[in-house]
Amino acid sequence: MFLVLEDLADTMLLYSCITNKLIYLCFYYRAFFYSIYELVLQTC
Repeated sequence: MFLVLEDLADTMLLYSCITNKLIYLCFYYRAFFYSIYELVLQTC
């Protein structure tokens, strides 16, 4: 029983790390594309 709980905790920890990285990447790419979009608007 405890082994199953430990595996579940490890999986949740790994999942939260992955989702945090994905959220971070999403914000990073969004900011990146937004800055490019602003540059395009300024040059036009």
